[in-house]
Amino acid sequence: MMSASGSRLRRRLARTAALLPLLAALPVLAVPSASAATSANLLLNGSAETSQCSPGGWEETTVPGWQITSADPVIDCYGMPSGPTTTSPGSPTRGTAYFQGGSRGSSAMTQTVDVTTAASAIDAGSVSATLSGWLGGFGSYDDNAKVTAVYRNASGGSLGTAAIGPVLAADRSSTTGMVQRTATAAVPAGTRSITVTVDFSMTGTQNDGMADDLSLTLNTTITPAVLSIPASTVPGYDHVFMVMMENTNYSASSNTLTGSPGIVGNTTEAPYINNTLIPMGSLLTNYHAGTHSSDPNYEQVAFGNSYGRGNKAPGGNNSNCITSVACNATNDGLGDKLDQAGKTWLQSTYGQTSACQTTSSGNYENDDVPFYYAPKMKTDNAYCQAHWPTWSQFTTDLQSASTTPNFTWFAAGACADFEFCNISDGDTWLKNTLPAIFNSPAWKNDRSLLIVTTDEDGKSLPGGFGPGQTNQVMTVAVGSQNTVKAGYQTSTRYDHYSTARVIRDALGLPAMTNNDKWATPFNEVFGSTPPPPTGITNGTFETANLTGWTAAGSTQAITTAAHSGSYGAQVGSTGASTDSSIVQSFTAPTGSSTLGFWYDVTCDDTIQYDWATATLRDNTTNTTTTVLAKTCTTGTGWHNTTAAVTPGHSYTLTLANHDDNIATDPTYTFYDDVTVS
Repeated sequence: MMSASGSRLRRRLARTAALLPLLAALPVLAVPSASAATSANLLLNGSAETSQCSPGGWEETTVPGWQITSADPVIDCYGMPSGPTTTSPGSPTRGTAYFQGGSRGSSAMTQTVDVTTAASAIDAGSVSATLSGWLGGFGSYDDNAKVTAVYRNASGGSLGTAAIGPVLAADRSSTTGMVQRTATAAVPAGTRSITVTVDFSMTGTQNDGMADDLSLTLNTTITPAVLSIPASTVPGYDHVFMVMMENTNYSASSNTLTGSPGIVGNTTEAPYINNTLIPMGSLLTNYHAGTHSSDPNYEQVAFGNSYGRGNKAPGGNNSNCITSVACNATNDGLGDKLDQAGKTWLQSTYGQTSACQTTSSGNYENDDVPFYYAPKMKTDNAYCQAHWPTWSQFTTDLQSASTTPNFTWFAAGACADFEFCNISDGDTWLKNTLPAIFNSPAWKNDRSLLIVTTDEDGKSLPGGFGPGQTNQVMTVAVGSQNTVKAGYQTSTRYDHYSTARVIRDALGLPAMTNNDKWATPFNEVFGSTPPPPTGITNGTFETANLTGWTAAGSTQAITTAAHSGSYGAQVGSTGASTDSSIVQSFTAPTGSSTLGFWYDVTCDDTIQYDWATATLRDNTTNTTTTVLAKTCTTGTGWHNTTAAVTPGHSYTLTLANHDDNIATDPTYTFYDDVTVS
């Protein structure tokens, strides 16, 4: 007799046999199969170990392998005060460094991985991707990091996403450290690249979102890219001149928290910079300083390092400490590299009355030039005297190319460098000082490069940290012998380490630290400038737009602005505005002698506050003529003005309007019928 349990087993087997035909008819779901092959990590520098990590946390660093797309994510050292240590919760394979969100609000960095060599397997639906990383933050704060992968087709279109994080304070029990997060998903068919973005979100005054040991792998064989030093096409130069101004915003809109009108576009206070210097060279429109206050920014250029110093760095305001031995540079700087290469160099400050002057006096600040941070400058007085001469010695050296150093760093002093006085004081100083370089034998006969930048943003006082504090500053490069593009602008993000890299490459010097070694030089500004078009383009504005002109502020081509024909240019607004202009470079054609244009000003204010003006710069002779002096009139109708031109010379014409931003009395100007004849 069969037991009850045996009977139940027979019934179950019978039911299973009956279901087998139905199961066989069901479709099989496509799930990527596990593969014996797993790729190496496809992310470049996902561990943050290729770096010059910050021991202080309030300074920018170069972030090799990643493109910064927002604010200033940085690489910090484990053990940094208020940061995680090597024994904090986190990756068991961590090294000495990790990614952190920076000090300027929420930030982001990205890189794109090419997966075209795995296209066949991906399109067959057999490939999955694993995104992994250690993410975290500080104590009970919810600052965090999130990593997103976007799968893109050959045209860059999104096919899907995967993400890990964020890890909030509750996820790590309010303990400073990081927690691992991993996500695995099928790679969509058609994927040819994967864009990985790390977003650091900030809730306090410093972005303490953290990430480390980030990885992206595929379950198929694929050759990963190799992290390589960014290429340089910076040409060689005989002389490099570096001018460091101070504490001024890039523009009126780059940092609205400080209240500074900024430099770029501020033709009222900085006419020389905007109308002469910038048109002579290339403007870097997305250039950022490294921290606050001044000296660490100098050091980033001069030493490739800011040593963890800053206004909010541990230990208090230890950022400006040039006479302290404790603040000596711990690696060779530009001066050392120049010595080792057998090249000459000096630094000097306007108003300096004695060589190696280490005591501040009046508008002379002993730390406006940085090389006294080098130990040898403190221990060898003869060396210091030779490399830190008076201002008069610098101007004497310019009289001959043979006595002009290979590298010169000079500063304007605390009034004329924008710090203690007005922007107009600095603009005037540059106007009076730079021609000595442009007219020197070293500039006219040798290959020379001039870089004018600002150490940090702000309004006399340094800018701050946190959201909106961009630390964006003006940087202009000008080259002799037509080696830097004139009138050119680049929006690629650069910083002081980029400038250090350019100076090194221009003079053939090796790297100082991993910051300047891995920095991207502003290659695109170098090269000859194509000759401007002969004659004026679209001087009648009958195209119904501003084609041929570079516009800034409030500008448009409209019918009400026409002197003849159907259209003219309106510069300024019928509402509140500030500085507006249209600019065009051209070559005076053979047989021409006169530039002319018509203008009609509407100005219900006084010339003290509002006006129209126009300038004509001769780029061939480096001279500027005021074609239309400041004018404030209303209801007087159209007027004509002219200026002489020389055939074959290159010119830049600026038609401008200034309004004091008060809507009740707007100022605007019509311009039309611009001709060269």
